[in-house]
Amino acid sequence: MGKHKAWAFALGLTVVTAVSGAASAATMIDLVGLRKGDPDYVFGTITCPLECQGLLEDGTLSSTTAFANDIGNASEANEVMNLNAFFDPLGTFATASAIKEDDGTTPFTFAGAYVALKVGQMTAYIYNTAGKSQVLSYEGNPAGGLSHKTTIGALGDTPVGPPSNPPTPAVPLPAGIVLLLGALGGLGLVRRKV
Repeated sequence: MGKHKAWAFALGLTVVTAVSGAASAATMIDLVGLRKGDPDYVFGTITCPLECQGLLEDGTLSSTTAFANDIGNASEANEVMNLNAFFDPLGTFATASAIKEDDGTTPFTFAGAYVALKVGQMTAYIYNTAGKSQVLSYEGNPAGGLSHKTTIGALGDTPVGPPSNPPTPAVPLPAGIVLLLGALGGLGLVRRKV
């Protein structure tokens, strides 16, 4: 092989390696939820050419899985309210920031902070960690396939901070007082009998 051909071959190999390296940066996220008793049923897979993460049931983000749950009526308001519940303090995404596309076409452009994906009766959330517009594709169950998607928030928006466990309601103070008084009364009765 001549000197120039060897150099051109090496340059071509470098270009192929760079292109294939960029392609491997794609993120594939399984949409997982409960179906017919199986808590790990995969409803479908989302592929992000750039970086994205799925929202899990405990409110954390994952680079491999997104929790899909049944939120009932999948209106923009319910999808935003369900997403906001994962943040502590409660998220601040407004329903007005939600843009719903009532079709299941794929691939589709994702140019927001989160996208709610309605697959069959389940809804899963994907977070755009790249902070850039990207084209996502869905592959999955054709019987209960992707019915619509709702973009929530603008690129780079976070509703206070990163997701965390949904807030646990505190035990109401009046119930604690009743329990304390009941225990003290019980001790008084036991003391009288002794």
